[in-house]
Amino acid sequence: MGLTPAATVAESFRHIVRNCMSHALANQACAMAGLEAEGIHQMRVALRRLRSALGLFDDVIASPDARTLKDEVKWLAERLGPARDWDVLQTQFFEPYAEKQGSDEGVRLLGQAIADSRRSAHARAVEALHAPRYTTLMLGLGGWLESGRWNEGAAPDVRLLLARPMADLAGSWLDLRHRKSRKSGRQIRKLDADQRHQLRISFKKLRYAVEFFRGLYPAAAVRPYLESVETLQDLLGTLNDAAVSRRMIDALSADAGRDVRRAAGDFADWLERRMRRHMGDLPERWRDYEKAEPFWG
Repeated sequence: MGLTPAATVAESFRHIVRNCMSHALANQACAMAGLEAEGIHQMRVALRRLRSALGLFDDVIASPDARTLKDEVKWLAERLGPARDWDVLQTQFFEPYAEKQGSDEGVRLLGQAIADSRRSAHARAVEALHAPRYTTLMLGLGGWLESGRWNEGAAPDVRLLLARPMADLAGSWLDLRHRKSRKSGRQIRKLDADQRHQLRISFKKLRYAVEFFRGLYPAAAVRPYLESVETLQDLLGTLNDAAVSRRMIDALSADAGRDVRRAAGDFADWLERRMRRHMGDLPERWRDYEKAEPFWG
């Protein structure tokens, strides 16, 4: 259940962090089962949402423990990241490509190398989820939130802010992220891969903020704006996934045999062509976003 217009800033923070933790824990068993792409993916989404929430409320979190918790969330996200990257490379890119290549021996060997790397990455992710450090993180985060330690050192003016309705502040917080995203993407045709990556991160933060606060506004007003943000962020995500997969393939094939290097080169060329096609969609998706009216007034 989402926020309601009656929620205070403090209540909103607790609700959002609980939701992020529930999202992660609901997918924990699936991720621990091994080669379960969706479990790892959803846990990573939950961790990104959690990191975004902690950043969003940074000015009202009064706790020396916050930095340590943020670092630990980042640690876990980094341990799960490679597994997700290999999942994307294999299932979203390589498998569709390989289906069209027939019985090519180089493609078969490349696929075997990708599958082996994917299994290793998942084993490391599962190891992290079984580690005491992960258990300490989740228990510590829950205790920090529910005990009120997250705001026990708050100054009087921050305590007044925490008692205000979230609806009084959400609009200015959303507007800040909206303006940053608009500024970052203004020259979207000319952005290089690193700049597109930063734009994707900016839109991800904007999307999560909209999702966190959507219950404070009429659903019909939120929907068109959120859909434009989602569509553009998804396209930027696809471009980033392809760029990451290209780098992974280059590294994987560097010390491989001739057949694998040849197959990897052909696959990399296919990825490049795919990226160029998606790049052609960016200006139109950007225009759609620019037309979407901010719903927070």
